[in-house]
Amino acid sequence: MAFTRELPPPQVARPTREAGVVVGPVVDEGGALRFPVRPVAGPTVVYVLAGRHFPDALRHGDLVRVVGGRPGPDGTVAAASVEVLASLNGPVVRHLRGFDH
Repeated sequence: MAFTRELPPPQVARPTREAGVVVGPVVDEGGALRFPVRPVAGPTVVYVLAGRHFPDALRHGDLVRVVGGRPGPDGTVAAASVEVLASLNGPVVRHLRGFDH
């Protein structure tokens, strides 16, 4: 009798409304920002925010809350907008919006 083992499903990036920290480089792809966010609890998620933004609008170490989002085919999450926060529960310092908002 052959034994088979079921493999767990691959982890899929899921959008979260929880605040987190930008933990890696923010890459400007000439029409979108790509950046990894580490929420207070949970795995790091790579987000993509469509649209052109001012240089340094989002930086490594910023506290952010990503609003909206849908998982993409490449494992990233397309963000609708990003709120840069003064503290984990603090006021919004900057608000970056994607193309469709």
